[in-house]
Formats: sequence, structure tokens, C-alpha cells
Amino acid sequence: MKNNFDYFELLIIKLHQFFYLAAITWITNWGKPRIITLRVLLRKKACSLKELSKSIAISSSSLSPLIEKLVKQGFIIRVQNSKNRREVLISLTNLGEKYIVDEISKRIESINNILNILNEKEKNNIVKSMITIYNILDFKLFNKANIQLDEINISELFELFISNILEYYYRTINLNFSGLKKQSYWLLAMLFLNNNLSITELSKRLGLTISSTSSIVDNLIKNGLIEKYINSIDRRVTICKLSKKGNKYFLALLKKNDSLLNSKIENLKESERLKLYKAINILDFYIEKLNPYTLNNVPIEYNR
Repeated sequence: MKNNFDYFELLIIKLHQFFYLAAITWITNWGKPRIITLRVLLRKKACSLKELSKSIAISSSSLSPLIEKLVKQGFIIRVQNSKNRREVLISLTNLGEKYIVDEISKRIESINNILNILNEKEKNNIVKSMITIYNILDFKLFNKANIQLDEINISELFELFISNILEYYYRTINLNFSGLKKQSYWLLAMLFLNNNLSITELSKRLGLTISSTSSIVDNLIKNGLIEKYINSIDRRVTICKLSKKGNKYFLALLKKNDSLLNSKIENLKESERLKLYKAINILDFYIEKLNPYTLNNVPIEYNR
């Protein structure tokens, strides 16, 4: 059977973009590693530094200073693992939990405003697709026998789904960014998906400040992976695009990561593969429809 999941990573890239564009009014907060770290700890309750670094695709050495800062701010604490006294676990304090729950509530409200353009049948299609992907990929976050669609808050589910699919992605590819820092990878991904974007548009999609985005752009230009030019309509605006080298480089990286994602799927039963393929297609359709910005077509060089 021909592999139907060659574009699974493209869906994840679209979900990443939606994740940040959906919360554009407070994007500078959510994009900070501090918020992402607290979000993961809210779900995991307690985990080691190594496990946390895998979940958010930040190296342990880069994450350690952030953990120190969060401890000083009173958002997290370190506790000794009762089952392994040599291991130190990280968990949220009451203050940290309250802070991240408030932040997530803002995101859910923003997502809910976007989902309101859909009718109930369309919303149910999204819910069913997400639950199918959750269960087949074995996220173990739902009791399959007790799922009641009318009891699920779709906006809350959507926020949870995207958070966890990104974590699943990071763990599956095991930080396989071929020497790229995580945000450099996502910047290339956004340009691959959208072709041409300004620094401001990139910063919104990455959840970073304009100054941080500009630094990443400058570094990628030095490596010959992207180019920038002045907008002919508004000369105050700088537009970025992938260079030929960057496009070729990202295509190779995308297909390499796809093979890792596919390795997680190849052992599924035929019926499960077909269900997953259908669910991915449905979700992809609605992400395109819901995205606050009109997306350009993915370059035809990427053979789905």
C-alpha cells in the first residue's frame, strides 16, 4: 500500500501556525519558553529535566537556566523522586498552576471565537477527527468507552490536542533538526508553508518578539537558507523567503522527519491506517478553513 502519511508533518506545521495565530492578542506571552514549560508541567504533574527537555524540544543545558528562574519566581519547585532518590523531579507550585491555567483560558477563548464560524456538524467532525488521532496514536488521554461528544468543550479539546500533537512530534523526531535550533526550524517551516512573509508575520507565527525573529532571520541568511527583500508596495517592510538552497534543505529535512513519523504508523492495522488517514485529511481541511490568515499552497516540489 502506498504510504498515505507523507504529508503528516505538513499538517503538524499547519497546526503549529494555527496554535500561535489563534492567540495573536497575547502571542508574546505564549511564545516564551517559560509558558510552554509550565504548560507541559501542568499536564505531566512532575517530570525530570531530561523528560521535560524532550517534550518541548529545548536542550537540557538551555532549559536549566529557565528552570532556575522559574524556581526563583515561585512557579515551580524541585522534589526528590520517591521511587528513585537520585532523580530530581520538577513540578508546578500553586502559583505556577494558577498562572498557566489563566493563560490557557485566554487561548481557549481565542480559539472559541475562531471556531464560531463553523456549524455544529463541522465542529463535531473536528472533534471526531481529533479523538480518532488521539486514540490511534495512543495518547491515552481519553477513555474510549466514555467519550460523549456533547460533553466535550471543542475549544478546550482543540487547545489540548495541538499542545499534545506538538509534543508527540518533538518526541518522535527526537530533536532531529539537523543542527538547527528549534525556532530556526519553525521559521523555515513557516516560509515553506507560506512562501513570502514579513518579519512581523513570522514573529506572529512563531510566537516570538520581532527582535528575536530578526536575529533568527539574520543567522539563516548568513547560512544561505533564506533571502530577504524590500516590499515594493511598502518599502518600510522587509519580506523573507526561502532561498533555493533553503528550499532544497528543508525538503530533505521534511522527508527525513516524515520517515520517522511514518515509522510510528507502519505497524498499525490496515483499518487503523485508513481511519487515521481520513481523520488527518478532515482536520487538514478545517485547519485551512479556520486559519486566520490565507495560506498559500505548499510548494509542488513536495510530493504528497
